Amino acid sequence: WNFKPGDDSYKLVTTGDLAQDSASYPAVPGGDPWSPKLEFPMCSAYLKAHGSEPDFTNFAQVEEEEPFIDTLDYIFCSPQLTVCSALPLPHRDTVAGPLPIASEPSDHILVAATLELPATAAKQTAELYQGKVASRVPSKKEANDKIREELATQLREFMSSDKRSMSFPASLNSFQRKVVHDLAEELGLLHVSVGEGAERHIQIDKQ
Repeated sequence: WNFKPGDDSYKLVTTGDLAQDSASYPAVPGGDPWSPKLEFPMCSAYLKAHGSEPDFTNFAQVEEEEPFIDTLDYIFCSPQLTVCSALPLPHRDTVAGPLPIASEPSDHILVAATLELPATAAKQTAELYQGKVASRVPSKKEANDKIREELATQLREFMSSDKRSMSFPASLNSFQRKVVHDLAEELGLLHVSVGEGAERHIQIDKQ
């Protein structure tokens, strides 16, 4: 996250708001209704489990600069989740650093927590978020199938029209071009690439 527990960014995440007199408050263009407010404040798993954030999560040194040691890593979760436990982390006085060292392969130490979504909170959570959670990202196959179907629809509409020829835009990528050639072949249409360079495109003709 690259901010410390006392920083304004931490307060924004954990309270959902940022005071206008904060030095970190962004400049907002006049008339713009946007403000740095979150839909939902987040709960820190470590704060919930142990009563405080870890003493440190990052212990690093860049060349001849002074070593840096502080907390930069968190596990933030929705307030509906129950924090069952959080992995205990060492105090800076017990760690030989800067990191990485043989026993710690990164300059950031591992943070981990066990979370639980109570069954009784499932409906409440769904209502609270009201579709604000991003929808599932389609798989590559699903995305490709959609592209194929859209291109096939264009070709079928061309076949049922009075037009003798049609062209696809030069902006098609290599995958889309291959799909057009394959579909045209399956549908018994003539297909050829014409033009040069950035103007090269696919022309379709009826037999």
